[in-house]
Amino acid sequence: MKILMVNKLYDPWIGGVESVVRDLSEELVKKDDVELQVLVSNSNFSTREEILRGVPLKRLRNWVFLIFRKPLFFSSPISLSLPYWMKRYSSDIVHLHLPDPVAMVAYFLARPKGKLVITWHSDIVKQKKLKALLAPLESWVLRQARAILATSPNMIKNSPSLRPFETKCQVVPLGIYPERYEVSREIAFNIVKEKEQLARPIVLYVGRLVYYKGVNVLLKAMETVEALLIVIGEGVLYDELIAESKKLGIEHRLRVLPPQSFERLVYHFHLCDIFVLPSIAPSEAFGIVQLEAMVCGKPVISTNLPTGVPYVNQNGQTGIVVEPNDSGDLKDAISTLIENPLQRDKMGQYARLRVLKEFTNQRVAQQVYSVYKTLLMPT
Repeated sequence: MKILMVNKLYDPWIGGVESVVRDLSEELVKKDDVELQVLVSNSNFSTREEILRGVPLKRLRNWVFLIFRKPLFFSSPISLSLPYWMKRYSSDIVHLHLPDPVAMVAYFLARPKGKLVITWHSDIVKQKKLKALLAPLESWVLRQARAILATSPNMIKNSPSLRPFETKCQVVPLGIYPERYEVSREIAFNIVKEKEQLARPIVLYVGRLVYYKGVNVLLKAMETVEALLIVIGEGVLYDELIAESKKLGIEHRLRVLPPQSFERLVYHFHLCDIFVLPSIAPSEAFGIVQLEAMVCGKPVISTNLPTGVPYVNQNGQTGIVVEPNDSGDLKDAISTLIENPLQRDKMGQYARLRVLKEFTNQRVAQQVYSVYKTLLMPT
């Protein structure tokens, strides 16, 4: 089967969807009957072909770079040749990852013959004018799709874009490689040593410091919790975060670190006692960082958003789900897990098992492959 995978950008560009497309592509090329081609924009004003870890890539000239000397304009690259190459590759399956306005326009212009599969990563939440402008095109593209893969049941149920097409939707979640989160005996020893030196529970947050992540709510919740909060990330709210911690008098119990290497991230996932994802808006569509903490055996406290976040973190099983933007509710959840180490450990163990059973990249790729096979079966 010939598969054309289309996305904005590709590794080494860092992004959530880019990581998903990379992992899926690397798993699919292992299949004997799959001929995969990945079509993306380049991060500069050049076109090049390459094979990266077995994945055939075509990176198209990005006109945003020529004009603005940066790869993205309103979160999108623009490759004018995308419709041409989308049509030129003769594929059985064309797989788009949305939202991606440029890819939708290109698909509309190209009308390639392959069956259309869409992975729906999230709705457009903040850019309401853009969403209204794109609504007719988005609806047309979704009508053309033979299968729409949503990352959670909540996405199908609560997305205004997907509800009219519920019959062609199915759940294919995101995944990780669990083996990459194991640590050596030496690192495990260092973690135990640091925990002894800190001599207090450790609450961890990893993510951007932007409005929808709810880090300010987490700070307020930590005001009366006797624990160390480690924040790993950067963003426009950094200065506000530091100022707020001083105002609350918790700066001595706050450690803010810039984005870390993967190895150091894994170290901190194992170091913490509780992982918190306090997001307050549906822009948090899945929260793959929850999986990273869970596979390290940590309970998660997350919020009851109408997205995949509470689907990943099962309330009372793998952690605790609280209401968004409620610092009191969040404080109570953190305190409960700090005061009940047996419950904390039990949730962490169940969390790890849930990832191993439901959220590995191998399992996700197999689900996508099965969708392709079903669509290409003779009628």
